[in-house]
Amino acid sequence: MFDKWVNQDIGKVLARRNRVVVGAEASLLDLLRKVLPKELTIFVVHGALEELECKYTVEKFHKDDKVVIIATAPKNELTFIRDYAETCGYVDIRKVESYVVERVFQELGLNISLTPKEIRVAAHNSIGKGKEYWEELCRKGGERLFDIGSDILPFLHDPEGFCATRDTVVVAAFFEKINTWLGRGNISQPPETLAKEVAEQILGSLLTSKPKKRYLDVACKA
Repeated sequence: MFDKWVNQDIGKVLARRNRVVVGAEASLLDLLRKVLPKELTIFVVHGALEELECKYTVEKFHKDDKVVIIATAPKNELTFIRDYAETCGYVDIRKVESYVVERVFQELGLNISLTPKEIRVAAHNSIGKGKEYWEELCRKGGERLFDIGSDILPFLHDPEGFCATRDTVVVAAFFEKINTWLGRGNISQPPETLAKEVAEQILGSLLTSKPKKRYLDVACKA
């Protein structure tokens, strides 16, 4: 749903002007590239020189195109594209935690009580999901960031593939949740190693006379 919100806010600006500046930290660039429509002309600028190059290219070659400029510097530090931000439109997601909290309240009328780290993970993890995901997070908190009982099956089936299709921030948080689910501290391991240990833990529990419910539930879904 984070993707929906960002595209809505950008779309409102582009509906009346051909330029929009999006303020975003560098850590969000991969996510934005993934969720923004492919038909848009997109530039990323990190400093004054790139701003100047961007401004020249936009004015010379994209005069009538819809252009999104993602700037990693704060709005008050922009130079050559500052006029775009002021006269066309500026979407500020540099403080993604505040952005998400505000959009959840606007969309659902709910307050979300997650740590800043959990909110960042939830933003990545909400891509393609509906309001139900955020409603669950508002009701039950960080424990609903992932449904380990269901998400662990595709991970066990293809650990490397599972991780390759998800942002690193989501994978790191998912691994942390798995380690908690296993009842131990967070251990940094390659996907294949962690998957092997999860499978061994589940199988070992099933071979006892009283298997743990969480492991039994996973086995029943397989």
